[in-house]
Amino acid sequence: MKDPMTLVYEQRTQRMIDKACEPDYYRPALRFRASELTACPRTIFHRLMGERPLPRDTRGHDYGTGGDAAHDILRQALMDEGFEIGGIDFNADGQVETKSHVGEFKFKDETIKVACRLDGLIDQLLDRARSLDAS
Repeated sequence: MKDPMTLVYEQRTQRMIDKACEPDYYRPALRFRASELTACPRTIFHRLMGERPLPRDTRGHDYGTGGDAAHDILRQALMDEGFEIGGIDFNADGQVETKSHVGEFKFKDETIKVACRLDGLIDQLLDRARSLDAS
């Protein structure tokens, strides 16, 4: 008999695979992410060609969800301490990121645009960092 928790993970993974076969399944953005700098070049190539990836297994999906929760908790704690956080909308569905950082650089004859997700913008800290930088 299989371990019940293993069975739950296998069933969730199969549901995610079934969902990936639906026509309106998520297609990743056609941009290079700084966080995938050390990822498999073949995986990056296929994503940039517009192919739809299979979902991660359930455990991998849960790690991402846990990371998102950690970001949300930190932002909420900072707000509770009086920090104004920008780049995030707070609504009934939770926290929604509304801004990301995009940088461009040239390499040989190519212009490469790199985007990254923000944890939020805290103007008070940015202003302080700028004033320290100027001195």
